This record gives sequence, C-alpha cells and structure tokens, in this order.
Amino acid sequence: MTTPDPIHAAIASARAASAAHIAACKGLDEDDEAAVARCNEACDADAEASKALAKVLPTTPAGLIALVAFYAEDGEGTDTASLYLDRILVVLKHPDSERLFAGLSPQIASAEQALGRVIPQAGFEAFGTMPGLSDIEAAWHGLPAETRNRIGVTAVDMVFQEFIHGDACVVNGQPEDRPFPGETEEHIAIRCAAMDATNQRLNELTPLIEGALPDLFGSDGENPAWCPNPGPRP
Repeated sequence: MTTPDPIHAAIASARAASAAHIAACKGLDEDDEAAVARCNEACDADAEASKALAKVLPTTPAGLIALVAFYAEDGEGTDTASLYLDRILVVLKHPDSERLFAGLSPQIASAEQALGRVIPQAGFEAFGTMPGLSDIEAAWHGLPAETRNRIGVTAVDMVFQEFIHGDACVVNGQPEDRPFPGETEEHIAIRCAAMDATNQRLNELTPLIEGALPDLFGSDGENPAWCPNPGPRP
C-alpha cells in the first residue's frame, strides 16, 4: 500500500489555519478584548502551522508541485515571497530531492503525449518553440487567483450547460440519456437555453483566457513570439 505524501496534509493544515486567522481578525474591534484574544490565538496557530509545513519534505512529484503552488498562492500580494523561496530552496537541496525530479519527467512526458494526441504530431514537431503542457501549466499558475477562479467558474459552467443541452448523448446515438430527454415544449426550451448559454460562455472564455495569457496567445492584435508568424496581425 502506497504511503500518502505527508505534504498534502501539512498544506491543508496551513491553509485551514490561515483561513481561520483571516476570519478571526476580519472587522476586528480592537476595543473588544475577547475578539482581540481570538485574533491573536488564530495568528499564533497560523504561524505554528506555517512552521510545521516548513519542516515537512514532499515525498512525491505531485507533493512538490502542490507545495510550490501553495506558496505561490499564499504569498501573492504579500512580502513573504523571499521566505517562501528560501523554503523551496531547502526542499530542492535536500538529499532526497533527486527522486522527486526523477518522478517529474515521466509525468511531464505523459502530459505532453496526451497533448500530442490533440495536435497532429507532424505539426507539433515542426516548431520546437511551441508551448507544451508544462508551459501552459506554468502560465496558469502564474495567473492571479481571482483570474484563475473566474476562468475556472466560466469553464465549469460552459461544460455544465453543454451537459444540460445533451448534445453528446445525441451524437452517441442515445438521446434518451439526455438530462432533459423529452420533446415537450418545456424540455426543448431548457435545451435551447442551455445551448445558448454554452455559446455565451465560450464567447466569454476565449477572450478572457487569451487576454490573461499574452505569452501563449500574443498581445491584443498580435501573434505570440513563439509562432512562425509573430507580431502585429494585418
């Protein structure tokens, strides 16, 4: 039986302590001694959880990625970036870090193979500078949390509306499996509304993602530097 990577539990504890700290101190009335005491206790617990996290070494590539992602998210807009980088450096210099990197390569290769099934292999190999899935993942994690949340919610709602529409069931020859399978006026209206909503979300999602990731898609009115036709579009 595989032993779970302890870093995930440590990250969860640190995240929970941070959230409790924020909640305890939100709208704090400094004249309320009990409220101030609760805020101070939550602050101490947050600090202890952060120290505890710094003592845990990831044992898997996924754990290392999760730790970096947590520090990137938690340190955004704060002055803790230097501290977090120092902590990551400690992990990377640890004697056991070699097996973490040994495990990362197959994961990245597997992800790139999955992408290769979408993009024709010949076209993919023709341009060595074409971003791969690891570049896309790095760009994604570099986005502000608010932007990631907005993109994520929009994407999930788009897929949900497509599910309500049920077109996949029709394509697979099983229209009776649609969430709203009937031919009543009500069911037809729901499916049509869902189809319109799907298209609306797609129209929102495309410019949102392209505008947030200029290194991948190019700045407004321009192709990205990595493609064979960079620069301003006619």
